Amino acid sequence: MKQYIVGAFTDRVVHGNPAALFRVADILIPETGNRHGRIDVYPVQRAGKKQRHGKDPSADGSRCYQCIAAERKGADEMYREMRRFRQQITEEDCRKVLEQAKYGVLALVLEDGQPYAVPLNYYYDGENGRIYFHGAGTGQKIDALRKDARVCFNVVSDPVRNEGEWWRQFDSVTVFGRILAVEEPEEKEIFLRKIGSRYYPTSEAAEAVLKETFSRVTVLELVPEHMTGKHINEK
Repeated sequence: MKQYIVGAFTDRVVHGNPAALFRVADILIPETGNRHGRIDVYPVQRAGKKQRHGKDPSADGSRCYQCIAAERKGADEMYREMRRFRQQITEEDCRKVLEQAKYGVLALVLEDGQPYAVPLNYYYDGENGRIYFHGAGTGQKIDALRKDARVCFNVVSDPVRNEGEWWRQFDSVTVFGRILAVEEPEEKEIFLRKIGSRYYPTSEAAEAVLKETFSRVTVLELVPEHMTGKHINEK
């Protein structure tokens, strides 16, 4: 079963929750022939987790399951192949970089089309392949994501310099995808704790901050659509 997630955030109520940052369309099951969705709807497989879904009251029924699936296939094909392919690293190596790096840069687009990039700490979940961030529930980043949830996230491994060489070598990973807000309190708490465990010196310190700030913090989930990695030699 597929879940369809609308590309742009909205303040529209979802499941009776007015604080929801994102809107989702009905789950579409091919056998039923149901026709829901809009031009900015993309499918996401959410294995092993509770499905988030609600009804988008503005869906006009003009887009069928086959149309959306075809559009999603086109989205997969829009990314260019790496020009310097000999420097491309494997998907497994990309995941290792995401697991080991501590900071990255999230790039998005502001409401007026101005590019905006912000450095963030994060947690990479190796099981579901998604990346989690935390921060305030308001601000320039959230305003931009309400307009357009498409983002690009880049991380770089620690540079290595071999003895006798002046140049350094490192790997970089770039992830394209869309941002969702983590709504469910239990899930939000899990990922806040995992983020905290990467940066706080003790679990007690992380727990103290979690309890103090939980109600004010927003957790964002990056759902990857495309990922690429590159080995860089400065020489």
